[in-house]
Amino acid sequence: MHTPPTSPYHLPPVLQDWRQENWPEVSVSVVTYNQAHLIERALDSILAQRVSFAYEIVVGDDCSTDGTRAILERYRSHHPDKIRLLLYEQRLPGTPGRQNNMRNPVACRGKYTALLDGDDYWIDPNKLQSQYEVMERYPELSICLHDTRCTIIGPDGRLMPDETHLRSGPPERKPAAGFYDHAFFCADRNIRVHTSSFFFRTRIFGDWPPGYEKVVAADHYLFLLISQRGPAYYDPTVRSVYEVQTVSLTQGPAYLSEPRVAQRIRDLRTYRRRFPATRLTVSYSVFAARHLKWLIFMALRRGEIRQASSWFVQLLAEPRGLYEMIRYRIRKSMKPHTLRR
Repeated sequence: MHTPPTSPYHLPPVLQDWRQENWPEVSVSVVTYNQAHLIERALDSILAQRVSFAYEIVVGDDCSTDGTRAILERYRSHHPDKIRLLLYEQRLPGTPGRQNNMRNPVACRGKYTALLDGDDYWIDPNKLQSQYEVMERYPELSICLHDTRCTIIGPDGRLMPDETHLRSGPPERKPAAGFYDHAFFCADRNIRVHTSSFFFRTRIFGDWPPGYEKVVAADHYLFLLISQRGPAYYDPTVRSVYEVQTVSLTQGPAYLSEPRVAQRIRDLRTYRRRFPATRLTVSYSVFAARHLKWLIFMALRRGEIRQASSWFVQLLAEPRGLYEMIRYRIRKSMKPHTLRR
């Protein structure tokens, strides 16, 4: 391996002086809600890990009503030394699942934290050991990542044919194994890594920033927070499976509604303010422009011209973003090939 890169866009990590010596080396944070048909698979994939260190599994259940809790309690009774449960008696407030996603990593006691949603699972029993060794060897790293296989599950619970692909995208854009800095990931709005691959230094970014509970793509924001504190190591090996449930919250009408799209535009402005490296690329501005174009089209369709005008003002409130968007469009029209980062 080469030496991890240094970047002017990296901040020093928050010191981990809150840990006790007898706590496990690694915590696996699992969040779940009404996944009785899937949670055992996720837990079994964690328990199948072959490791040389102590680890814990911290499961946050957002008041499931389908029998998930009974399964979790059974697993805890069989593995009391490994499994810790955070059981809530009523659904947490705010965006569904967001408070669970925020509270669970804070409860992790390991030097490192790995993430796994209840409907995803790991397929490599050496995943944790491999990532742990990389992080131990390079203390300047903030996070370790790998590739993920994505599958689409239909309403009937069956795998949809021809709907399996890699999170990294087509082979020609798949990154090589190696170290990448924060600015590299900011150069592409669609970061092609999945949370099931995250293995990072616990609380490396400190506390959750104000407004985190409102952003739409919380996993994207989390990755920016972590990678801003040090370089990342990416391994193209496929070690996990991400299942996209067509009946899940993120595939429903509420998640794809106009208020949520408007929130995505606000999120992109937040990223540009908080992460200077995002200003080096037009990706964030162009992505916002695409959302804005859709919102304006819908508003014009309904005759809501005033509301559409307010969205124009929202984009104009960030002149640099508008300038970069226009510049990108002009250069793209002049040069048919892909722009260099």
